[in-house]
Amino acid sequence: MGIHWASINWISLILTHFSLAMLVVAIILFIFDWILQKIRRQSNKDVLLRWLLLLPVGVASVYVFFMHLCFPKLSAAVMGWPPSPFQFEVALANVCIGILGILSFRASHGFRVATVVVASFWMWGHSVSEIYQIITTSNIYLGNAVSWFWVDTILPFVLISCVKKAKPIVIETYKPEQHQE
Repeated sequence: MGIHWASINWISLILTHFSLAMLVVAIILFIFDWILQKIRRQSNKDVLLRWLLLLPVGVASVYVFFMHLCFPKLSAAVMGWPPSPFQFEVALANVCIGILGILSFRASHGFRVATVVVASFWMWGHSVSEIYQIITTSNIYLGNAVSWFWVDTILPFVLISCVKKAKPIVIETYKPEQHQE
């Protein structure tokens, strides 16, 4: 027969693969932003970096914070584990990274570099943990081995590439000697 598109629960699909959904939205918005801002002196990598930090790092991390904090049983089940008190700590770490990602959208180049470093270490640590769990416990649950794993593994490489090629924004600072009478 074929797939009946109306039968697909789109909300469930998006929420289940939220980091991937945010990555796709970030790429679409990057293309739109790039077309509108060709006149600006921003590099493509800088525009892409802003959207990647905002959505798959910022918004997705706040989403994970919310899920671990408000729905710990559900988020643990998606990962194939029982609920744990450590989920609260994971939630706090995610909200910190999420806030950094969201603030990076309009922040300086240096702030973005710091956010990329923190987010990359967090995501790669998560990927290593997922690989370990797959090997030692055969845990191939949705929250461990599907889109979350691949986004956590590949996105840091893209972020680092963007941050290396993005042009730092020069911000003029106040110098008292220039304003003496």
